[in-house]
Amino acid sequence: MSLPRVGKSLVLGSLGLAMGLSPLAVAAPSPEATAPVVPADVKGTDGVKTYLMKIIEQTNVASADLKKVGVEYDELVTSHNNSTVEAAKAEPDKVADEIKRMRDAYQRIDSYGYEYMEGIVAGVPALMKYDTELDAGVPKAKASISDNIADVVIHAGDLTIDHEGSLNNYLIEPTVFGTNPKFVNGSATLPGFDKPINLPKPKLVLALADYSIDAYGRLKTAAAAWLPWTVSVSAFSFACEPSASIVSSFSGFLFSRVSIVSMNARI
Repeated sequence: MSLPRVGKSLVLGSLGLAMGLSPLAVAAPSPEATAPVVPADVKGTDGVKTYLMKIIEQTNVASADLKKVGVEYDELVTSHNNSTVEAAKAEPDKVADEIKRMRDAYQRIDSYGYEYMEGIVAGVPALMKYDTELDAGVPKAKASISDNIADVVIHAGDLTIDHEGSLNNYLIEPTVFGTNPKFVNGSATLPGFDKPINLPKPKLVLALADYSIDAYGRLKTAAAAWLPWTVSVSAFSFACEPSASIVSSFSGFLFSRVSIVSMNARI
């Protein structure tokens, strides 16, 4: 169950940060997963990087939370003959709580995490490969010659997922929401859900959490090394000390790149 994308907010918010304005206020979408908290005093090109690093850190926390609940879920299923259905029948409240926490973690990784920095990551040459890996990459089997294929391979017990799409949209989301039959083991009627739900494979939840921790950790390292005033023009790149003119140029550069990405985002 995808939540609404926030490309328009990202365009305005990133432009405002680059110009030294206060971050755009975004209402909290739900009590469980809310919009990321960004410092109110960030300004200029350094503010863009501060914004990016803040969102990445919150996404890292959400990835760790997915791993934590994944461990609990795996232990619970293991204690019931490695059967998700038996675990759900014996301890429905606990299984329901764990699945809700998985979904909350996913929402904080993607809908209220990556989607708030998508335009920056996809618009910066040094970072854009992460957009394909985490969000925009398509499955190899369905790709056309012009598509970017997500280079993601997951091993989870006897299950191997080989280039079947980006981490957020094609792997974590359909696992925790039970929309891909390949990623679930059985179904159950659980308290707090209005209809039977498919039960995620425990080892897959763990593998996806580990991959998320690693991938967003790599993005954090790359983002920390990025200089916001490094501008790419065709095949040339140049770096210089930030100045009023560079801040102005970068504002236009960022806005144009974010706009292009946001227009292609699913709203």
